[in-house]
Amino acid sequence: MHLKLGLILLILYGVQDISAAKPPVVRTHSGLVAGKQLKVGDKLVDAFYGIPYARPPVGELRFEKPREVQPWKGVYNATTKTTACWQTNFSLFRNLTLTYDEATEDCLHLNVWRPSGLCDGEVSCTRRNLSVVIFIHGGAFHWGDAGLLIYDAANFVALSDVVYVTFNHRLGILGFFPPPGKGKSGNMGFYDQLSVLRWVRRNIAHFGGNPEDVTLAGQSAGATAVGLHSISLASRGLFQRAILQSGTPISLIWGNAFPGLDQFQEEAARLNCYDPEAAVRKTVSETLECLRRLDAKIIYKAVSESKIEGQFVTPHLGDEFVPVNLLSAENWKKIHVKELFMGTTSEEGAFLSDLFLKGSPVLENALSDDYRKGAAVCLLVLFQIPLDKSKVIVKQYFGEPDFKHDRERVILVFGRMLADLIFNCPAHFFAAAATDNQVSSYMYRFDHRPSYNSWPQQYGPTHSEEIPFTIGSLPFFRDESRFTPALTAETIALAKSVKFPPSELSFMRDVVGVWSSFIKGYVTVKKSSAQLLITILSLFLDRNYCKVRRMRTALSLLILIRFGSLLFLCLLIVYTLFQISSNVTCLYVIYKGCCW
Repeated sequence: MHLKLGLILLILYGVQDISAAKPPVVRTHSGLVAGKQLKVGDKLVDAFYGIPYARPPVGELRFEKPREVQPWKGVYNATTKTTACWQTNFSLFRNLTLTYDEATEDCLHLNVWRPSGLCDGEVSCTRRNLSVVIFIHGGAFHWGDAGLLIYDAANFVALSDVVYVTFNHRLGILGFFPPPGKGKSGNMGFYDQLSVLRWVRRNIAHFGGNPEDVTLAGQSAGATAVGLHSISLASRGLFQRAILQSGTPISLIWGNAFPGLDQFQEEAARLNCYDPEAAVRKTVSETLECLRRLDAKIIYKAVSESKIEGQFVTPHLGDEFVPVNLLSAENWKKIHVKELFMGTTSEEGAFLSDLFLKGSPVLENALSDDYRKGAAVCLLVLFQIPLDKSKVIVKQYFGEPDFKHDRERVILVFGRMLADLIFNCPAHFFAAAATDNQVSSYMYRFDHRPSYNSWPQQYGPTHSEEIPFTIGSLPFFRDESRFTPALTAETIALAKSVKFPPSELSFMRDVVGVWSSFIKGYVTVKKSSAQLLITILSLFLDRNYCKVRRMRTALSLLILIRFGSLLFLCLLIVYTLFQISSNVTCLYVIYKGCCW
């Protein structure tokens, strides 16, 4: 049976490198690039991997804004995905890890996929003027790799007829240090992203894309970045639509607990580039000069050995990308996109609780000994919520003190609390702010638990599990040609073991259809999608409504509402009566005041 299914999938989704075909060549403003032609199912797709969009940020350019890439002579070979930017190894879950021991600083590259046959030559692309999507990967601004197979957009392009762009940007200490100051910008990773937006504006027409029809999309930290670009004057006019999957700028409140300058000095001291006990302490500039002389591998080894909170480098507040007060509604009145599409998975927090508990034995012990107290202290430490308010929040989730939970239930509820704080409440508020700014806004909730999900049964789809469906990369899990050096033997074995029924591939196509229709300027949902458990959830929020209701359905509630005009576009079938659990008071209401 599995052999037969495998043959069917190979026929339907087999991806072949058409080596004998003449390679597609495009003339960019920096020079000629040659890609490769792929056969995806019964479609042909051109792929261009690893195109430089900025100079390598090495030597004196480390910690500086990206510089325009220098032109090259001849034809640039864009047929191999490049190495990821420097980062620490990333534990996916359980004992599965992505390893980046051989990463590089010369990593400012992008990938482009397009339908084959768009252009007559190197420059002329008069046949088509396709919609364009630029995707920013997630990873808490500390991890991320556009070369991973889950971000491979070849199938999305084959199914939807758009031009798709992914890229790497600087991460962690090299991407978001130093703190901004006189002559220093900080947030270099955001400037890398801005360089990609400008590169697309200047070059994408040569690939058959329309520079006036661009959607900026992202997941997790990538979604946070999309939201920030949506209010930044520097990014205005470079894209028209935004997709935010499991993240918003308001999600950055979790990073307020880690002051930029203090963390910068702590990591610099670990690398012998700063001495807090010295009579005359080094300036930021002097510290940076010391850090520039170090090998990047040494820097990230030190970071990986620091405390878990020291490993997270959050963007700095108060520059042209990140506002000082993330919870001020005034900031979000600057949104300059025409349309917004955003949402979350139904169990975002399962991944977070697993990550936090593995990274912090102290937290694990606290949740084991007195989980109510431990959860309250976690809110205090990670989110700077006063302890008295934290206890009120914990009570909302765990109930009265005499109501006991077993270990699995504690982790589940703790994860849901984190999810509401970092993802769900911020998503609702951001959508409401966009609506107030007359931005046509759509929201979804991804309810489908993948058939290969290895989390305990009580968890629904957790953080990031929608990506193979929204990018269309599900068929590539067992495709060895898409495995990269970051995958360990255990991770490869897991990928090869993934099996899914044909109905799940059909569901993936429906999801890609929803995403691509938004990218093209309209939203459609097939009725069949309701049966396959994607929820586009209506959330009537205004300034005076501060409750988050958790909705549970026996099958699925599928509603699509246009926020901009509060016009129902479609109301699909509600299969069964749904149950609404106790209202959970939104965390912001408790400790920040009611909804602005």
